[in-house]
Amino acid sequence: MKKLIALFLVFTVVSCVKSPLNETYEFRDNRWGVTDVKEFKFEIEEDTTFKGLVLTLSHVYEPGYDAIPLLVKISGPQGSEELPLDIELKGTGGKPNAECLGDICDLGYYVKKDWKLSKGSYSITVENKFPVAAYLPNIIAMKMTLE
Repeated sequence: MKKLIALFLVFTVVSCVKSPLNETYEFRDNRWGVTDVKEFKFEIEEDTTFKGLVLTLSHVYEPGYDAIPLLVKISGPQGSEELPLDIELKGTGGKPNAECLGDICDLGYYVKKDWKLSKGSYSITVENKFPVAAYLPNIIAMKMTLE
């Protein structure tokens, strides 16, 4: 019984921990301009390991392209790095990789997994590298979360 109570207390404390990063940008007219760099800033109070840095993209069903090319830049006390990403919207057989409900699809992507962060200030920028037009069409929102 004591073990059960201790386990419950640990679960309660862990579940109440707030993520230092949980921010969403919505795109006006469902368009993300190639010059519109999005920035996420957050603070880490003490050295911590996170399950991952998750980028979630919301787009319309059948947006008219199969992948979203992005450049993610991360800077903080440990230095800086650039991560070019090519997020595939469709898997084998043309099936969507996203979870869709009606005409809206949400696709979560781990930018980094098991990420060890030192205490300090961080900045993450996300650039749209869509090569076809001056904007990425049919994109609704972008969310960045530390799990």
